[in-house]
Amino acid sequence: MFCYPMIKLNKIIGFFVFPALVFLLHVFLIFFTSVYRFFPWFDIPIHVLGGISIGCTFVLILRYIEKEISVKLGNLRFIFVVSLVALTAVLWEFFEFSLTFFIGISFQGNLEDTIVDLFLGLVGGTFVAFLDVFFEGTSVVK
Repeated sequence: MFCYPMIKLNKIIGFFVFPALVFLLHVFLIFFTSVYRFFPWFDIPIHVLGGISIGCTFVLILRYIEKEISVKLGNLRFIFVVSLVALTAVLWEFFEFSLTFFIGISFQGNLEDTIVDLFLGLVGGTFVAFLDVFFEGTSVVK
């Protein structure tokens, strides 16, 4: 019988702290301040930061899995990170659409706003993926 290394779920859940903080900041700004009303451009750095945070999370998860299972993804990790960030951005936009549809509170602008949000998330995630490739030899996962 084969014995597979144990992937510690609590460790992987810990990698989601940064995106959770970005999400809480976003929720706080929407519901408790008027930042977006007075500074509509503030949405841009928040979406880039969201892409960066989720990109960091997927880099950490993939590096952790590589370490625990002793498999090397190499440059494929770049593709996985960008793809997973894109999937997360699309799911986030579906979530915003669902809130607008079911609750009636508009969290989305128009189609242009949605496409820009997706693009900015991808920019942040791709930036992190490039940094991951650049700093390939460094280990951030213990």
